[in-house]
Amino acid sequence: MANKDSQLLFKVSSIVKDKKARHIVQDKENYKVSIVLGIYEVYLSYKNTSPETVKTELRKLCYLWTFAKLRNIPLEQRLSQGNPLSTADIRAFSFWLSELTFVRNVTRKHLDVKTYNAILTSCSNMMVWFASQYLKIEGDVSNRYLTLAQIESKIQSDFKHQKKKDKKSLQAPDLTEEEIQKIENYLKPENNNAPQDIALRNYIMWRLVIEFGLRISEILALRLEDCPNRKQNYIKIVRIEERGQEYYDPRTPYEPRPKTLSRDLGFIFSDSPLKKLLNEYITKHRFKTVEKFGQKKRVPIIINPSFLILNHKTRSGSPLSRAAAQDIAKDIKKNTGVDFNWHLGRHAFFNRAYAAIANSKDYGARRMDLVYWGGWADQNSLEIYTNRAKKQQAQKALTFWQNDNSWEALE
Repeated sequence: MANKDSQLLFKVSSIVKDKKARHIVQDKENYKVSIVLGIYEVYLSYKNTSPETVKTELRKLCYLWTFAKLRNIPLEQRLSQGNPLSTADIRAFSFWLSELTFVRNVTRKHLDVKTYNAILTSCSNMMVWFASQYLKIEGDVSNRYLTLAQIESKIQSDFKHQKKKDKKSLQAPDLTEEEIQKIENYLKPENNNAPQDIALRNYIMWRLVIEFGLRISEILALRLEDCPNRKQNYIKIVRIEERGQEYYDPRTPYEPRPKTLSRDLGFIFSDSPLKKLLNEYITKHRFKTVEKFGQKKRVPIIINPSFLILNHKTRSGSPLSRAAAQDIAKDIKKNTGVDFNWHLGRHAFFNRAYAAIANSKDYGARRMDLVYWGGWADQNSLEIYTNRAKKQQAQKALTFWQNDNSWEALE
């Protein structure tokens, strides 16, 4: 099965330097490294703390580099001098991008509108940056400022005119109550055939998703000090850059990084089993097996930093990887018949949380509470939940109308 990247002539390769993931863009044919994108990667790494964000941006730019190679456009030379593509070239690139196809599940597909527009946005931002850094402009500072402003506006306008309108109103996907019950029953440790430590860990991950709406990256980044204890009756979500300069994760360069803002989250359900489960998991199952004097012994895991969610299959005390977490989601999907992924659990939580406040008298304040709870920077991130709530309200209204009322003018 071919993915989108298989159609590209360039690829992003990752390396680890000073305990941080860095990226280079290479020509797949001759492995030549793009100097221009190397410069841009430095800028992106300085601007963005997440290596995955940088990698995603570079992947999107690989589409433009592929197009330029196919059309023999000296893109590297032009950008190094601060010269953006012409309007005609941008239009040609947009057409090529819209016609690009890849195979998924034996079906040939085009890029979806959201991905197509995101690629154009990334290319626009990149060209604006190179123009601002390398374009030589005669005259004083004010003339340079005005000229750059005009060039920036022209680049953004050229790309904006090529974007497609997404007629679909984005709505958050959801889990039905029946599907949630299936997953709950399957993952309960007493019902699961996995070893006790693994079954308990997986169930804790599920409850953190469905009770708190956490991202899987947030769960995998949790440390022991973030969990409820005698001093705190809540769960702490902490961004990596707030952990301090000495922060280290053995999963680098693929360490999970919370994308959301740091926050403290109390328990919504008074009868939540999570506190008890977390205590049981930490005190009884965070052990590793070592051999000493020819005998195997269980010893507490005291690795610093002490991540909560561990890979118990290796018995080494290493934290669970993102790939292993996705394997758990696949196992849930296989054994429940529910088309499950971890982020779908987050959506299920916020769909219900938003529905609970939609008709509240102090809606504005409750909405801001949800923004904080989700770790978002602004209220726009709630739009997909608003859209779903509106759809469900409309469905209820139509059902009522059809069953209990009539439209006399059309009878």
